[in-house]
Amino acid sequence: MFSLAYSNILNQLLVFIWPLIPLYWLFVHFFTNFAKKIKFLTFILILIYILYIPYLYFLVNNQNLLNTYIPIALPLKLLGFFIFFVGAFLQLLTLLILKGRILGLNEFILEDPGNLETRLIYKYMRHPTYLSHFFMFFGIFLISGGVSSLVVSIFDFLINNFLVIPFEERELTKRFGSKYESYKKRVKRYFFI
Repeated sequence: MFSLAYSNILNQLLVFIWPLIPLYWLFVHFFTNFAKKIKFLTFILILIYILYIPYLYFLVNNQNLLNTYIPIALPLKLLGFFIFFVGAFLQLLTLLILKGRILGLNEFILEDPGNLETRLIYKYMRHPTYLSHFFMFFGIFLISGGVSSLVVSIFDFLINNFLVIPFEERELTKRFGSKYESYKKRVKRYFFI
């Protein structure tokens, strides 16, 4: 099936790359005006040098965190593949619906308010991208058994739900007003919450 070496690589890639996602969104939402004033490349360089490199330094000096695995039974590994692919499909669907506006560049850097999307998957949930992240990350945990990928999936879910989404919803309310408030009352954050 899926060899241990591949699942270890998948786990470690997740742990090394994941922080770029919440760091980007937190920076954009906490420092929106600053993000608008600087050029995108400068913004990315600041993000990498100030926040990401110390994280990498921490990981390199704490290898035991990366190398802790728990055995996962084959049926759970298969479930992990299914969950991962559901998350990847959801992410791809969101990208197609938003036509690449998923990075927030239009809204924060280019100051293009765009349109409030309420079709397709957005009829059923307001934040499919964040749910797709959780599915993909938790799927990687089930595939690899890497405790660090479980920690990442939990942190990602918590950071998105308690920091990123509230800031994003405040920005969307500012941008779309009562139209977004009405949408928020009709449609849950995710299918079930």
